[in-house]
Amino acid sequence: MHVPNLRTRRLRARRGGLRPLWAEGLLVVSIYDGHPGIKEDQYGIRANVKVGSQQKGKRFKRGTPIKTITDWQDRTRVALRDGAVPLPKDRLAVDAARYLTHQRAQLAPSSYASLVCEINAWLAVFGQVPRHQITREMVIDQRHRWLTEPRGGPTARKGTREAQPHAPKTCNHRVRALAGLYHFLDGSKAPTPCDDVPKLREPEADPKFVPVATVQQVAAKITDPKTRARFMVLTATGQRPAQLKRAEPADLDLARGVWLVRPAKGGQAIPVVLTNDMVAAFAALDAAEAWGDFDGSDYAKDLYAAGWPKGIRPYNAKHTVAITLGEAGAEWEDIKDWFGHKDIKTTRIYAGHILQRSRAIAQHLEGRLGWTDSGKLTAETDSRQRPDGTRLVKNRRNLSQVENGPLSAVSKGKR
Repeated sequence: MHVPNLRTRRLRARRGGLRPLWAEGLLVVSIYDGHPGIKEDQYGIRANVKVGSQQKGKRFKRGTPIKTITDWQDRTRVALRDGAVPLPKDRLAVDAARYLTHQRAQLAPSSYASLVCEINAWLAVFGQVPRHQITREMVIDQRHRWLTEPRGGPTARKGTREAQPHAPKTCNHRVRALAGLYHFLDGSKAPTPCDDVPKLREPEADPKFVPVATVQQVAAKITDPKTRARFMVLTATGQRPAQLKRAEPADLDLARGVWLVRPAKGGQAIPVVLTNDMVAAFAALDAAEAWGDFDGSDYAKDLYAAGWPKGIRPYNAKHTVAITLGEAGAEWEDIKDWFGHKDIKTTRIYAGHILQRSRAIAQHLEGRLGWTDSGKLTAETDSRQRPDGTRLVKNRRNLSQVENGPLSAVSKGKR
């Protein structure tokens, strides 16, 4: 049987000469069948939403994805249920201004500044697009560009930070910020274009130990008294910058020698027993009137200018304290409580590989083969002294033994 194409059928319909498909013995199956409130007719697609006595409908072009229609139904259902006004047709830039105005009064200045940067990244791309026209596919495509294209554009100079793409962690923060905008304006359960956008895998933490001598040298070279005092507190206690920003003079109990650290990242309050270093650091903080919020980017720039090792984040001051505690023989549970971690797995990430424990295990292998070293071990680069007088030199990410004695020939033979 010859079935007229869609254009021919429309022409016949205008002339009144087209019979319904069911009259021609054909079974019509629509991809929209089975979706409540969605029907396809000769004019396109009709979507309806009814909540109690309130009802709202909208037409879509034929071929519109099911998810686009059901997302509109979900948003409209939330709006009707909450008694809200009809969904706005404002551009993303207009809605973002409303959102940021509210958040400015709710967030700390540094947190608000980060949120503005994350929202501005979306405004640069979708600022003139009506918010409800932004789809999941658009979000994923833009995220892919951030991950693959230079952050400074095609004219960015090679070898600079602007020539590098954005980090997965930055992209995750941006997606979360956009979802927060939608939830604030439409309701916590309303759908967003960020729904079902898979979170990017972020690089695992790489704890790095910063020697005490380096910390002392940096502290001596910092010129700003407030930055120096904050640096002293963070390197002495190992707490997060966010926790220092929240700290108040009333949190210190000098009579008992305790700082009650306010929780951060969903953790718990931490009673930190103050050492002499910590008391001196808080005295400097109080003298410099450095309590309260501060900009983390400016803080990091001051540290690098004072000689903080390049390629190591200032946040590694926390890792350094954790590694120091671990190598001193502190138990995992005690380190966990010191930092207020919920899960001991987090503590293991911060503390890294505890050499103190490895040394204890290595003692069970000591003298197993009866070999002796008649030469001297030397190390020209990063090395660590072992209890028996030998040294371990760090070669890339592995610790290998450097020997000048009889075993050198054996090692070369194995290669």
